Amino acid sequence: MFLTGSQLRAARALAGLSRSQLAAATGVSVSALGCWERSSNGVILAKVSNLRHVVGVLEEMGIHFEPDGVFMRRADPVPTISTVVPSEAVARASRSGAMPSRIP
Repeated sequence: MFLTGSQLRAARALAGLSRSQLAAATGVSVSALGCWERSSNGVILAKVSNLRHVVGVLEEMGIHFEPDGVFMRRADPVPTISTVVPSEAVARASRSGAMPSRIP
């Protein structure tokens, strides 16, 4: 897969990182990242090991690179208990005395 500057810029934005933050996380200079991003839709010309490292760090942050774009992987949904109680259940609990009629 080829990576364009636009895809790199989009990936960094999805990860919520500034160029400085990505540079600090990868050891690649801010100026190199800027140069890569400015290549727009052209293929990034970079040392393969540096580019792989940047992509690896972004992927660890949940970024997913596809030929047609860059996406943020969502975490698996965590089961939660609904905080909305149906009004019928509230009325039933109130009638049974399980709920105070007023909150102090």
